[in-house]
Amino acid sequence: MKGLTHKRSILGILCALFFGMILLIPTDVEAAELTVTSSGRKDYTAVANGETIRVTLSGAATNTYVMGKPSWITVTGSTASYKLVVAKNTAKSSRRGDVTFRAGNKVFTVRITQKGAPTSVTVKFDNNGGTGKVPSKPYKIGSAYSKLPAGPAAPKGMQFDGWYTKKSGGTKVTTKTKASASVTVLYAHYTGKTYTVRFDSQGGNKAFVKNVKYGNKYGKLETPKKYGYDFVGWFTAAKGGKEITSRSDVTIAGNHTLYAHWKEKPRCTVTMKSGGREEKIYVYKGEKITLPYGHGKENAEFVGWNRYIDGVKYCGEPDYKPGDQIVVNSDITLVGHYKRIEVPPLG
Repeated sequence: MKGLTHKRSILGILCALFFGMILLIPTDVEAAELTVTSSGRKDYTAVANGETIRVTLSGAATNTYVMGKPSWITVTGSTASYKLVVAKNTAKSSRRGDVTFRAGNKVFTVRITQKGAPTSVTVKFDNNGGTGKVPSKPYKIGSAYSKLPAGPAAPKGMQFDGWYTKKSGGTKVTTKTKASASVTVLYAHYTGKTYTVRFDSQGGNKAFVKNVKYGNKYGKLETPKKYGYDFVGWFTAAKGGKEITSRSDVTIAGNHTLYAHWKEKPRCTVTMKSGGREEKIYVYKGEKITLPYGHGKENAEFVGWNRYIDGVKYCGEPDYKPGDQIVVNSDITLVGHYKRIEVPPLG
């Protein structure tokens, strides 16, 4: 009996130790509400299972600590103040929005609610050079902007292009864009209006029309031609005015006409002497002419033209033959070149 009693005593001690150890094992606590009362996104005062816990979040931790994304959070520190450090966002939870964390030997499973966090944002509208004031308007954070105000009166030659997140550049906001707490000002942007430009060649061979956008460059322009004239350029007036090139900015707010200006080419004189006659023709500098036959000469055959050089007797081959084309860039004199015809004696 003693042995049996002894065995029963040992068995009782072992059972007591076993069940005592079980009681020391941390267990999940029924879900409680974690109420966030700070809106600073750094330090939070939270209540979970009746205990007040000071929560410190930073960096990526803030991004994972949201409703619907449960994370493992380890709590260290005294019972009055804990530091929560987010580990991997792989924790499994029995309910959507629950977060499991450990405080000492206790495991808390809590549902996150955020009281005091802003739910709407008031957006100011900057006219960014336009005319007129656009009143501010509240929007629900996370929801589409839906109704955006009409733009202000645009500057001269421009038209409203939409609301953007930055004064220059940035992202265009539409009625499908979701409002964000970080975007508190939207800026009006503008684009140039499109105008029609008519090009008057004033006697040249090209007259055309082109669409241009206010504030942009004119871009490629045609180069017309006119007999006897050199093209000077395109101008804002038929006489005088401002010259416009492909790199000029469009600063005329409306449909307008540009005019070709011309400069007459200098004239050159071609003097042709042949068969005892002299003829003159007048051509524009750089013009190409076709040489004719010269006048006949007794006992000689006309074979071509020589450039006239005073005191030089021409022999051999002529410089040019009838039908040749030459470009005239200065006054020139041409003299007939002949080949003697041998006439046999009579009898």
